[in-house]
This record gives sequence, structure tokens and C-alpha cells, in this order.
Amino acid sequence: MSPIFSSDLIKMQRSKFWGIVILFPFMILAGITLLLILNFQDIQQDVRQGKSYSIWGVMWMVTYYSNFVMIHLFATILTSFLANMEHQANAWKLLFSMPISRVKFYWTRYFWIISGVSLSGLFLMLGLWLIGVMFGGGETLNWSRLFYFTMFPYLSSFALIGFQLWLSMNMKNQSIPIITGGLGIVVGLFMLPLPGIPQYLPWVIPYQITFSDENIISNFAQIVNPPNIHWEWVGISLIVSFILVSFGSFQFARKEVI
Repeated sequence: MSPIFSSDLIKMQRSKFWGIVILFPFMILAGITLLLILNFQDIQQDVRQGKSYSIWGVMWMVTYYSNFVMIHLFATILTSFLANMEHQANAWKLLFSMPISRVKFYWTRYFWIISGVSLSGLFLMLGLWLIGVMFGGGETLNWSRLFYFTMFPYLSSFALIGFQLWLSMNMKNQSIPIITGGLGIVVGLFMLPLPGIPQYLPWVIPYQITFSDENIISNFAQIVNPPNIHWEWVGISLIVSFILVSFGSFQFARKEVI
């Protein structure tokens, strides 16, 4: 798989892939920073009164509402961008004529996307940690809570990525996968209350964490309490993604030219 990786590294350096990875969490970080600056006097008063947890509360509130749409859109746009790099370059004829495994090539696309999504979540978590400490919230920092409402929801998007990758790799016109990803937000929110199989659909799984009881905070003082992290949803997302990516890779291997 090393020839594929070495080729991809060159492509990544010339593309805006890593810029997109940073852009989405940067927008959230910039919005939170601006909100804290506009309320700086109130924040500093809370810090002096021993209520610096309000800083983390503000961060949770912004990320909570952002995750209604952010994770789905981010996974969709990043997947479409990576697939479109190949579509625009008309690289399929050259690729299919080379002695490389198409299955490995497909899985490598998946690897780059989940790496980008994971790094984006990590960047968001570390960025909020730095901002929170700078504004005086270091004494009430709870790392597990910060992880739960920042990076953890991103780890539940693997199944969604698997589905979007299949769409994007099979369609040259990326507007269709992007529209489908946007509709997935509505589908996920609509199917979340439904019992049974809908609970395990790619569009619903990220909301299982966003709307879990552990991530609903009615009082900012609760943010200092460590959450019960529901790793089972990450496992379910990985299982569903394995099924979707396996199907997509074998279908991709049988194609002649896209």
C-alpha cells in the first residue's frame, strides 16, 4: 500500500484537504472566542467567584448546537472533496491500468477521510482547552467532559463517512452526494426517536452521542462532572462503516471506468 500512500501524500500537499480539516473547527473556535470576548467582564466576574466552569459551559453550548449540522456537513464535504480530486483529474483510466489493488486504493480513501475527521475533532478539543485556560477556566477543566462534547462526536461519524464515500466515488457530479449529506441531517433528526433499525443508520449514529443524556447539561455547574462515555456507539459506527466500505471497495474493484 506504500505506493498509494506516497502518491496520496503528494496530492495532499498540493490540495486544500488539510485546509478543510482545519477550517471547520477553526470556525467554531473563532465563534466561541468572539463570544467570550464580548462577555469578557461577566466571564472574569464568574472566575473571581469560583464559577469558571461557565467558560466550559459556553463552549459546550456552542458545540452542542453546532453538532446539529457540523459533523454531517464536514464528513460530506471532506469526502466529496477527496473523491473529486480523482474525478477532476480524470485519473481513473490511469489508475485502472496500474498494477495496484483497487480495494486497497478505496480503503486508503477511507483512511484519509477518517484521519482528517479525527484530526479535526482533536484540533477542536485542544483549541478549546487552550482558549478555556487563557480565559481563566483551568481550575474547573474536566478533560473527559471536554473530550465528550468535542472530539467524541466526530468518532461516531465513521459509518456516515462510509456511506458518503460510496456515493462520492461512484458519482462524478459531487452535488448529488453533497445534497444527500445535507438531507442526512434531516433524516437523522427525524429517525432518532424511532426504535429498532433506524437507531443504527449512518445518519442517526452521530446524534446518539450529541443527544445522549450525558451530553445534555441544564446547569453549567454540571460540566465539571465526568460523563459516562458511550463507546458502544463508536463501535457500532465502526462495524457499520466496515460493512459499507467493504461493499463499496469490492464494487469499485469491479468497475471499468467511472
